[in-house]
Parts: sequence; C-alpha cells; structure tokens
Amino acid sequence: MLATFVNRRPRLPRSLRWAAIPGILIACLLASPAAAAAEPVDVNTATAEELAAMMTGVGLKKAKAIVADREENGPFPSIEDLVRVRGIGDATVDSNRDRITVVNPPADPAARASG
Repeated sequence: MLATFVNRRPRLPRSLRWAAIPGILIACLLASPAAAAAEPVDVNTATAEELAAMMTGVGLKKAKAIVADREENGPFPSIEDLVRVRGIGDATVDSNRDRITVVNPPADPAARASG
C-alpha cells in the first residue's frame, strides 16, 4: 500500500496542462536566439558584442580579436578573410555564412591604404 503512494507524483489537472502549451510555445519562440531571424551583420562595422551575439562558435574574446584585427589591418575584403584572425578557421566561417556579411569591401589593398 505504501508503494502506491510513493510512485504517484502530483499532476496538474488536464485542463491546466493543455492551457499551458500555448504559453510554453510562445516562451520558446521568444527565447530563441535573435540571430536566427536577424539580418546578417557586417563584420567591418559591427561591434564585438554584436559579432559575439550573432556568430555561432564566437564568444566575446574572439569577437574582440576580430575587431582588433580589423582596426589594425583594415576592413575584411571578404568573409573568407576572417581566417586571418587567430582562432577563426574555415569551419567557423562556413557555419556563420548566413549570419555575417561584408558590405562595401575595399576595391584593392592600395585603395585601403590611401583611404
């Protein structure tokens, strides 16, 4: 007789369980990363915080390294050039292609140096 009480766990009434489902679904949608629905971020103008929030596999430390490299060496001519940053490899670039972009890359290195 004791075993029947031990194995029973308290349950919400069925009406409350079904009423909670829409709320749970809405909470899940609101909690999903903003990066999934947002426009791609420009790696040549974004802050470290924006890069960290948008890119998968890139935390604040790597994002700061991207910004530091950009400030030291100029803008990235293409997305693939992110690999020049230590800790960013081809796999990271490939997994973030839909999250990042390069807007108005420099025409050539000489133009970047003179401007």
